[in-house]
Amino acid sequence: MDKLFHMAFEALRMNKVRAFLTMLGIVIGVFSVIVMIGLGQASQASITDQVKGLGANVLIVTPGNPKANSFGPPGSNGQSLELKDGEALELISGVRYVSPNAFVQGVIKYQRNTLPATILGSNITIKDSQNLTVEQGRFYNEQEVRRGAKVVVNDLGGLRDGSGGAGSVSAAQAVVDEIKATGGEAIANGASVTDYVAVQAMVQQAIDTW
Repeated sequence: MDKLFHMAFEALRMNKVRAFLTMLGIVIGVFSVIVMIGLGQASQASITDQVKGLGANVLIVTPGNPKANSFGPPGSNGQSLELKDGEALELISGVRYVSPNAFVQGVIKYQRNTLPATILGSNITIKDSQNLTVEQGRFYNEQEVRRGAKVVVNDLGGLRDGSGGAGSVSAAQAVVDEIKATGGEAIANGASVTDYVAVQAMVQQAIDTW
């Protein structure tokens, strides 16, 4: 046995580069497996927490027909739900919130940073149905619409496909159009809130408008 160990160490000593590369490959392989398992478990835990956060009294409705094997997430089978379907669900006794959602895959751009993301569009009831909070700012609410509140919709610009750019108000204008359609008053602005001069101009725009 001692002779075998001696031969092994002698072989390692004589082939240092090959031994190092072999050890490096083993370390990288094991590390990669550990990282992949960790990422998988983290993703599973995140999804599980999101599902648990919905609660046991939340029902998710997606378009399709299970009998025709065409059931799936929005946009996966060529079928779609409309806002009138959500309005019909609101009439059902016991239903507290109805939050229509639309998902698209896009690219979020800010200055030189880009990030692929799933973008969710919904109405204001999503914050109550899913217990959501915003890190900065707040949600626009129905009371503001009813009393004709004047709102500045601020967005740095850029569409979900990465087009547009700083100062573009196309996305903000779309929100403004929705607010006006429900009876509210709003204007769009593409200023950066980190730019003092731009914020001053945004305030002046609101003063001049109203």
